[in-house]
Amino acid sequence: MDNETLSDLWQNWAKETTELCKIKAYRGADLSDEEVHAGLKQCRQVIAGIAKNFNQTVMRKHQLVPFQWCGDGKDGTHDPTEEQLAKSPFWVFGYRVGPESASYKVSIICHLDTVPASDGDDWTPFSPKQEERDYDDGTDSPQQFLVGRGCIDDKGPAMSAFIMFRALAQNYDTADPDPFEKTQLEIIFDTSEEWEMSTPVYMKDPDTSRPDFGVVYDAMWIVRAEKGGERPVFVVNRMKESSEVPLYASAMYTSPNNSSNTIPDWAKVEVTGSPKALTIFKETVLDMFRNFAFDDPDYYRGDLSVESATDASGVITKVILNIDVEGAQHGSAPDQNRAEGVNPFVSLSNFVAGLTDDGTFGVNAVSSVAKFIQWTWGTYAFGENQESLYKYDDIFQKDNGTTYGVTKSTMQEDGSVKLEIDIRYALDHHSIAWDGVTEGELEGDSQFSEVFTKLLHEFNTSHSQLGNVSFTTKTLFGPDIRVPDTNENFLKAEEAFRNVMGMDPPRLAIGGGTDAKGNVSLLAMGPLFGTNMGSPINYHGISEGAPMNDMQISTQIIYNVFESELLNPSAARMRKEVRMRKDARVLAALNKMAAKGHKYCCSG
Repeated sequence: MDNETLSDLWQNWAKETTELCKIKAYRGADLSDEEVHAGLKQCRQVIAGIAKNFNQTVMRKHQLVPFQWCGDGKDGTHDPTEEQLAKSPFWVFGYRVGPESASYKVSIICHLDTVPASDGDDWTPFSPKQEERDYDDGTDSPQQFLVGRGCIDDKGPAMSAFIMFRALAQNYDTADPDPFEKTQLEIIFDTSEEWEMSTPVYMKDPDTSRPDFGVVYDAMWIVRAEKGGERPVFVVNRMKESSEVPLYASAMYTSPNNSSNTIPDWAKVEVTGSPKALTIFKETVLDMFRNFAFDDPDYYRGDLSVESATDASGVITKVILNIDVEGAQHGSAPDQNRAEGVNPFVSLSNFVAGLTDDGTFGVNAVSSVAKFIQWTWGTYAFGENQESLYKYDDIFQKDNGTTYGVTKSTMQEDGSVKLEIDIRYALDHHSIAWDGVTEGELEGDSQFSEVFTKLLHEFNTSHSQLGNVSFTTKTLFGPDIRVPDTNENFLKAEEAFRNVMGMDPPRLAIGGGTDAKGNVSLLAMGPLFGTNMGSPINYHGISEGAPMNDMQISTQIIYNVFESELLNPSAARMRKEVRMRKDARVLAALNKMAAKGHKYCCSG
């Protein structure tokens, strides 16, 4: 880095990120709401300590001024009490430099919550460590990685952003003229991006002073479009099992510490039946799995492990099949996982479906769900089995169209099986067509309610011997699009990238949903230079890591983006200032008229 202040502050990145990554701050697994909130408060405390020390030892004129907001989805509260925070599902906090009266605001947005994680043989997610890894998609290979949950998504980038924020504050603290008089600099920390996304709710609060230009620092360089998101849930109720059938797949479930937007760490199937049949099955199932014909002869099936359980007298009572994940685990990248890894749930469910077809397993709720997965998706990630599922377009092109992450299966107390799918969808799966010009999130819902209604009618009718599959579905967000050639902020970000890297950045259309959705003044960009979410990055996965050299270079780029906006007002900013000056003159004239007793149309 050629910026001495930025270089000095960067030396603290690994230490500061490590402190944050030691803290558990995830939902949807083993933590209670109270424990999640306590973890996020710990994160806030770490950042507050850094800010306090920075204010006391570095800043001379300005200060990093804290702010908070919370809401329930309907009403929001600025500067809430701790009691209000504890009761609110949506919460952001952060810091600002510059007065509230500034005519322009620039913001960088990150998040501090993560997806869940479990200790494994190869990593301890909440004890971060540094190690060297090969990284072909990076700026250098091999390079040092900081490894731990949140190091790349998104605590590591958050601390990178906070370093940029402090460097700008320090470098221009006593500048003359003072750029902060006209431009307020802001950093926002979201606390629920992986769950419900607080930032979009915060931005919709009418009392929020929204940024004129903002960066969501939680992706790659540079995002011009994000797919829509859909979360269908399928259920097959418990079915009566015949005692005459020797074997049943009695349970099929995925690792409970993984949410539905993560390809599971592992998947298991429990097989029950007569002791004789179980004994034979245990002895032969590995050969059966090795010889099983999946729908693609080149499909990588993973490694099957087999265990058994016995009763007190040593009689076998069940056989347990297990496959562990390999490759990318982010729910938006099932295609990357399929190309270079294995989704253990996809492999096991297709195998169970095949064993149901050949009569090895009897028909029940588990085998019905397995058959539904096989019929609908098979092992494919883009919905190639069904014409109504396989869609791509000019923005989300072929091999980057709608994806289907078959991610989560749970056995319910009533004996039913629940299947959850993570869908990231292209434009042609949205109910309202894009006009090719308008930027932002498309209004309306997806077409999946209609699509799955028709598919399930076809499946249930043609597979009447199986359990009936029902579903519910929810559109999380629509596709969100920017038009790079005419988007001034996008062009300025490209220029900042070019100044550091000496080349043009790609214009990416991605599946991951960021906090930039729904707000046209925000752009998602950085810190990664490649789109691979698998090894050695492992987004949402085992052994998640941040490439330290790339993080440092990205910090330089993001500094350039914000320094440019601070010192060289964009045309949008200049237009806003002209409007504000004009409005101020008009208001002053009207008030002068009112003081003389003259009435005007807006005086009440």
